[in-house]
Amino acid sequence: MIELHHKSSQQDGNSFATNRNEQLEHIKSREEMTERISSRFAPIQLDVMGPANLDAAITSTPISQMSIHHLSFGADTEMRLCDPEKFYTIHLPSAGSVTYQREDSEVKSTPGCGFIISPGHKSKLLISGDCEQRVVKISTDLVESRINSMLDKAIPRPVEFEAVMDVDIEVVRSWWDAIAYLETERKKKQSIYYNIETVREFEKVLAIGLLSSQEHNYSEDLRARYQSIAPAHVRRAEQFIQEFAAQEINLDMVVEASKVPKRTLYDSFKRFRGISPMCYLRSVRLSKTREELKSTTNTKSVTEVALYWHFSHLGRFSMQYKKRFGELPSETAKVV
Repeated sequence: MIELHHKSSQQDGNSFATNRNEQLEHIKSREEMTERISSRFAPIQLDVMGPANLDAAITSTPISQMSIHHLSFGADTEMRLCDPEKFYTIHLPSAGSVTYQREDSEVKSTPGCGFIISPGHKSKLLISGDCEQRVVKISTDLVESRINSMLDKAIPRPVEFEAVMDVDIEVVRSWWDAIAYLETERKKKQSIYYNIETVREFEKVLAIGLLSSQEHNYSEDLRARYQSIAPAHVRRAEQFIQEFAAQEINLDMVVEASKVPKRTLYDSFKRFRGISPMCYLRSVRLSKTREELKSTTNTKSVTEVALYWHFSHLGRFSMQYKKRFGELPSETAKVV
């Protein structure tokens, strides 16, 4: 959501990270809260929409190339953000809601559904008065160094994450559990996570976990590179799904293509892909649908494209599409 160029968050390379938690409560001044957030993230404009008065709180846990924050405002609030440029912010409410607006897309985030703001976008947040949210800030340098290592090459363009972050997905929930663990350790008076080398290694793990669990513009490259890690029966099932996604296929057909029992295939998919085989099929079909809607040569309506990819319940399809991509299919089609 915000930036982290502030000087106090920079580590000097000593053996131990000396920055500790900072907690500020009952901030009544809009100007003070604006300054507090801007100093931790990037310059913002903050407006209280009323009728309640501001009663804000901010808790910050600096790490090294990351920081973890908790924000609440006590009143309906509108926040306008400049382009973060040098960092990503990952938001997850524990109460209330945040509506993230960016160009032609909008994401409503509630407990269980977070969102990511990637560099290159100006945005606006509409925050409910009862909202309490955790915000993780990660430097672009950390993310870029990990994706370069994972792909064994330098990426030509910055990583652009899908905006919506579905915490119902087990591997995504696992990532947030790791964030909570790190935050807990950093609140202790003594912890191995005050050793800067330990912290930096754990940050690398978190960056790799984010790149592995959240869709982005290099996800297909990662899957292609690491496909051999999964067992052959998982790869056979994936190949079958990719090849026949436009046809009427069911779980029994996928199992038959994998050449292993249903239980084995299910367990392997959960272990190596974090989802079930049929969730993978739905994900492939959603991606194919989006590709078709974004194509400049597409002449079909949204309904025709959805039905072609076997989304017969159009209302459910629209909800799944928006949850995955942060916008309605009709909004995707309008951009073309």
